[in-house]
Amino acid sequence: MKPNAIHAKTAAGQHEIAHRSSAIDARHRTLLIMIDGHRSFADLAPLMGGAGALEPMLARLEALGMVAAAS
Repeated sequence: MKPNAIHAKTAAGQHEIAHRSSAIDARHRTLLIMIDGHRSFADLAPLMGGAGALEPMLARLEALGMVAAAS
């Protein structure tokens, strides 16, 4: 993942924050809350335990359609 990559919540991600309807764990939910369309991968990595921990979590949220790369 590029350090300057930025992600934003999709409609599904916003719905998850509002309704807690999915089976994501607390760490994924925390990451979802922190993704704001402004923070980069490099900004989020130290908050989530490093790039090695962040990358698979971010990939899972992408696979669930809750986040997408910001344009």
